[in-house]
Amino acid sequence: MLTASTINGSLLNLADRCFSLDELRQLRRSTHYYCPGCRERVVMKLGEKKIWHFAHQGSPPCEMEWERESNYHLTGKQQLYDWLREDRQDVQLEHVLIASNQRPDLFLPSSRTAIEFQCASIEASLLTKRSFDYNASNIHVTWILGAKRLKRLYSLIHTLSAMDWAAASNHRGSPAIYYYCPEERTFANLTIHYSLTPTKFICTTTYHSASTTSYFDLFKSHTPFTNHESMPIWFKQKQIWRQNPHGEKSFIYYFLRKRLYLSGKSIRFFPL
Repeated sequence: MLTASTINGSLLNLADRCFSLDELRQLRRSTHYYCPGCRERVVMKLGEKKIWHFAHQGSPPCEMEWERESNYHLTGKQQLYDWLREDRQDVQLEHVLIASNQRPDLFLPSSRTAIEFQCASIEASLLTKRSFDYNASNIHVTWILGAKRLKRLYSLIHTLSAMDWAAASNHRGSPAIYYYCPEERTFANLTIHYSLTPTKFICTTTYHSASTTSYFDLFKSHTPFTNHESMPIWFKQKQIWRQNPHGEKSFIYYFLRKRLYLSGKSIRFFPL
């Protein structure tokens, strides 16, 4: 985490970079800091392997801490905070939301929007529950995934996990997923158009530099997509599927194949 509070409630935000290294070392020696969520003691980490941050002191896991924060995650959160401030957004870092018992990476109080930068893999059900808890508190949540999760097989075809799907939002009738790479300081907007398998999809991706993209522009810019572009890909994938044998991997597959055979059809010609 990048923020911690003193015993009297004063908040120290390391992302603001208000203190030099020597000043922070002096504060670490003279002041005890606590997690704003669970109120347990935290330690100020001022090393060289990770950006400066706070960490819990080996106490039981904080209930608001859903994952161990890698340097990739901490750096991305720092950059997203800087990006929103440069865009003149009223943004709060790691603000504790009592109603939903959560501490989003970033919070925009004027629009009641939580922004979560999710890098580690978690269960899709947990991500869905967190989204539901935000919505139940009348807070809109936007998920931005770490760009290392963006997996393109070949032109316009990507693989998506259940967690990626759970992070999707709706954009003009199409599901959209947002990614950010702190190493390149670049956003990727993935718009999902057609499903080929439960994990393989035809998508379009647009890339935006954080230095030239505003908060509002990021979430409204998507590449138009036409059937003229998608049909050759669809037919090629259907041809590959028909020409390769598929084992009976589940009862559902066996049941579907049997029903099609009884009606005089072959599963090799489904979908038409």
